[in-house]
Amino acid sequence: MLKPKLIDMLQLPYAGSAPGSTVAYRDGQAVSNRSFRARTAAWQRLLAAAPGQKFALFLEDSIDFSSALYGAWLAGNGCVPIHNLM
Repeated sequence: MLKPKLIDMLQLPYAGSAPGSTVAYRDGQAVSNRSFRARTAAWQRLLAAAPGQKFALFLEDSIDFSSALYGAWLAGNGCVPIHNLM
C-alpha cells in the first residue's frame, strides 16, 4: 500500500523563494523574503514560549500582521484576528 506524500503547508511560502526576493512593499520600499522570514521567526519564538495559549492579533501594518499570524501558526498557537473596526 502506498503512503501518500504529505505536504507541510506551513513551509510552502518558503519553497522556491530566494532570501533576497521581494515578498511585499511598504511605503514604496521592497520587503525581502529574508526580512519577512526573520520577523516571522521572531514571532514564532515569542509565541512558542506560551504553548497552548490563544492570542488576539491586531497590527495595523499588513506585513507585520502577516508575519505575526504566520509565526503563530508555526508555533502551533491559535490566534484570533481582530479587525480595527471592532
